[in-house]
Amino acid sequence: MNKYRKVQSSIWTTSKKFKKLSKDEKLVFLYILTSPHNNSIGLYFLPIDYAKHDLEMNINIYKKALDSLCKVSLIEYDSVNSIIFIHKSLEINQFTNPNHAKGSAAVAGDFVNYPLYEKFYKELKEYCSKYYEYFPKPIESVKENENNSIEIVSKGLLKGISTETETETETETETETFFEECWRTYPLKKGKGNIKKSQKDKLYKIKDAFIVCLARYIKEVDGVETQFIKHGSTFFNNGYIDYLDENYQEVKRKNIKVAPQGSNFEQRKPNDDVLNNVFEEGIWLNLQYGVIQKENKDIE
Repeated sequence: MNKYRKVQSSIWTTSKKFKKLSKDEKLVFLYILTSPHNNSIGLYFLPIDYAKHDLEMNINIYKKALDSLCKVSLIEYDSVNSIIFIHKSLEINQFTNPNHAKGSAAVAGDFVNYPLYEKFYKELKEYCSKYYEYFPKPIESVKENENNSIEIVSKGLLKGISTETETETETETETETFFEECWRTYPLKKGKGNIKKSQKDKLYKIKDAFIVCLARYIKEVDGVETQFIKHGSTFFNNGYIDYLDENYQEVKRKNIKVAPQGSNFEQRKPNDDVLNNVFEEGIWLNLQYGVIQKENKDIE
């Protein structure tokens, strides 16, 4: 997760592509730029269910917006692997030093085996020539995979989206993709091997509810010392149950042990007024904040 990203304010006045977008398309593009699932390289996993939860948008409207963004080359989308690539992201969000580049190279390593990595690498060399050697090179075999089995959305998103009559193999792939993205988001990634396939299938069946559970827990332990955070295997196997709607009771911050000042653990206390202003604009900067908005709406 990347907490801060640059978005040029001039996008509203000088970007011809952006100005021609519809209201929904502009919202989706801004969401993609500021998504809590985004990272330092602008190439990241974004399952449609995550966007649907964050935006509270009709799924067909979201898909059409994605298709439009791809057609004007603002983004590209690998519909099989649920991966977003933001064109020219590295031109605006460049690496500030070698350590920054090395950290981003580690992130990039997760995408080497996917077709969009080659497109990312091409822009990496163009906009970050000083640091591109830190990054793994594209794998040649991926090209063949792209041609034979993967439809990139820039060549027609709506043709590449799974239908309601998806095969068992497609379902297994979606289940694993959903699990992996949730696992990436979880703050203490321990015990992954202890989560059985049957449990992953169970979580996928309640994916919308599980995303809410995950967001609630991330919010609850924000700034908490690692020793007080559940191992990933604990939360994914049964710990999430306490965070389902029928069981959930919000834990007050004063009851949570927070890392002492001066430690390496970051403490964030978002200002509610600022967050409410963001919500009114319909742009969610963080998955956990999206849950805050949902809860506020329920209270109203």
